[in-house]
Amino acid sequence: MGDVILFDAPTGPGLWLVSASGGTPRAVTAPDDTTDDLVHVAPTVLPDGETALFTVT
Repeated sequence: MGDVILFDAPTGPGLWLVSASGGTPRAVTAPDDTTDDLVHVAPTVLPDGETALFTVT
C-alpha cells in the first residue's frame, strides 16, 4: 500500500485511503446494498503492506 493511511470514517460506511503526506481521501470499499452489509470498519494492514483485513457488519 505504500505510504498511505487506510481508515474507516465516521461520515461514511466504507473504508478510505489517503496519502500519508496528505491529500484527498478516496473510498476503497463500500457495503453491498444487496446484502445485510452496513459498514466496513477496523482495517488492519498485514505485514506484506499490500493486504488489509477489516470487519463487515
